[in-house]
Amino acid sequence: METNINIKKVCSLSSKLIISLVLICSNLAHSEDENKIIIANGEWYPLISKNLQHFGVLCHIISEAFAKEGVKVVYKWVPWKRAYQHTLNGTYDATAAWVPTPERKKLFIFSDTMYTNQKVFFHLKSYNFDWKTIADLQGISIGGAIGYTYGIEFDKAAKAGTINIQWTKTDKQNFNKLLAKRIKIFPQEVEIGYGYISEFPTEQAKLLTHHPKPLMQTTHHLIFSKKIKKNTKLVQLFNSGLKKLKDSGKYNDFITASRSGKYIKDK
Repeated sequence: METNINIKKVCSLSSKLIISLVLICSNLAHSEDENKIIIANGEWYPLISKNLQHFGVLCHIISEAFAKEGVKVVYKWVPWKRAYQHTLNGTYDATAAWVPTPERKKLFIFSDTMYTNQKVFFHLKSYNFDWKTIADLQGISIGGAIGYTYGIEFDKAAKAGTINIQWTKTDKQNFNKLLAKRIKIFPQEVEIGYGYISEFPTEQAKLLTHHPKPLMQTTHHLIFSKKIKKNTKLVQLFNSGLKKLKDSGKYNDFITASRSGKYIKDK
């Protein structure tokens, strides 16, 4: 009889121990999850890509901003449409880097500006180019890529034929035409433009520059679904880390490195 009682006590104690261990492991796993964020991205070379160092400058900025707040970032590479939808329903914590629109702002919490995308005119350093208004572009041979938009005023002038656009299929073709002096200027995003330029031989790359005045600009943000309660805290952590990164000067260092092609793996 005594033996049976002891066995029951041991079984009872064992059950309690197992339950306690399960609870402890559960709490540890929960703590680890709180220190990890999953971000869904597609390809936006040379700013975001699984084939770049640190996955490109924007992912580097995101990772370092969260690291300053003790949060580790894991990236999932999916088509942009899926990244958007699965972030909205909470499958992923966030997705980068999106331009705010009225529709998106109804569905997502937008972080502080993580990147300002400027379209500028690239040209040869030997060409003394300056402009203030679209009217100043009249009489200049301008490159353009089919299917792109370059701002309301520019697109309107191009459609009316008041500015001279030579259309090509790819941005790379326009940079080749600049080097060959077949066009004088070509509008392109700053970082993307220098990404292309970094692929040219050094002797050619150093011939190109850009005008500082933006033709158009948009802000880009990390976005979090409004459906998920914890996202309010996550965006606060990112904003805090991003500010620290900018204040330290590292943010500008990352942008400069991107323009120099230093995120390309074989560089």
